[in-house]
Amino acid sequence: MVITDQIQEVKEFLRCHPNLIINADDFGKSELVNEGIIFCFKNELITSASLMANEEGTDSAIKYIKENRLSTIGAHINLTEGYPMGKFDVDLLLNHDGTWNKNNYWNPKILNRGILEKITDEINLQLDKIIDSGINLCHLNSHHHIHTIPFLFSVFFKIAKKRNIKMRMAQTYSEGNYVKYYYRKFINNLLKSNGLAFSDYFKTINAFVIRKNNLRGKNVEIMVHPSFTADFSKLVDTWEDKDFISELIMLMED
Repeated sequence: MVITDQIQEVKEFLRCHPNLIINADDFGKSELVNEGIIFCFKNELITSASLMANEEGTDSAIKYIKENRLSTIGAHINLTEGYPMGKFDVDLLLNHDGTWNKNNYWNPKILNRGILEKITDEINLQLDKIIDSGINLCHLNSHHHIHTIPFLFSVFFKIAKKRNIKMRMAQTYSEGNYVKYYYRKFINNLLKSNGLAFSDYFKTINAFVIRKNNLRGKNVEIMVHPSFTADFSKLVDTWEDKDFISELIMLMED
């Protein structure tokens, strides 16, 4: 089971660092993920979460959000896993069984106006599902960071601007690819200049720890993916495939 003393340490650390936004992605993906995120909310281990509108645990996540009047909920747009919400008939972006095919979002063919309109419709359907349930969204991001892909960023940007919803920044760090680095800097500056940036910076836990001296006092969104294991014996981060509390403790290291 999760160690109580460690939870208290992390809780006190986060209370002293209100500039850190610990955001749990994938809310609604499954009951194990939901229970993990609910546990984290109750124990103040996260400050916000991003909800998926088209997954098996969506309805139970919405019920929990409403019962507890959570106000720091964002939309986690999903165009890469499972099925679309609407009548999406773009074969280029679907597998034979009708599930999303995430491998073709770099294909220039998606710049076709008709395809972009259908993608826009699907994003709006997912947003409306959440909003119509009575949840006031405070931010917008996407599963597998699909909103930062060059062919799709403008679609997400226009929707965020029209609805006045903050968007997740792109993570910027040296990957030996200067084109990617400067592209991400460009879209981040665009979000900031339009008042649509959810934070000053966006990082994973590991990236934050490496660069924390340069980020002191900045509003930093840190992405996490808490979930219980099948026997509920352990809380893990599914993105890092590591113990979740141990990951959070890394934030406290000098």
